[in-house]
Amino acid sequence: MGGEKKINDYCHDLALKGGQILAKILGTYVMDPDGDLTLNMVNVALPLSSFIPITGKSKTSIRDKLLKSKVYSAHFHHNGRWWTRCSAQVWNELEDFEKIGNVWLKVCAEVREEFEQGLLEGDE
Repeated sequence: MGGEKKINDYCHDLALKGGQILAKILGTYVMDPDGDLTLNMVNVALPLSSFIPITGKSKTSIRDKLLKSKVYSAHFHHNGRWWTRCSAQVWNELEDFEKIGNVWLKVCAEVREEFEQGLLEGDE
C-alpha cells in the first residue's frame, strides 16, 4: 500500500475533504475547521436540535435508523450538539462521505419527527 506514511497521508486528507463534503450535505460544520486536531477521523455537527433528549431511547433510535440503512458512523452529544464521527480508512473514498451524509439527512429528519413532535405534545 506504500507504507505507513502514505496510508496516514491518504486517510488524513480523506478525513479533511470528506468532513467538508459531509458538512456541506448536512448544512452544518466540522468540529475542527482548520484540521489542526484532525488525524484520520472527523467530527461533523448533525442537523439535530439540541432539544433532542440525550437518553438511551434517542441513542438507540438513531443507531437503529442508521443500521436499517445499512451504514453506520458513530454519533454522540457534546457541548450542546449532536455530532457524527467518521473514520477515514484506506478502503474509503470521498463517495462514502456523500453516502453517509445522505443517510444522515434522512435519519435526522426521522429523529426530529419522532422526538420533536413528542416535545410539542408534551408542551401542550
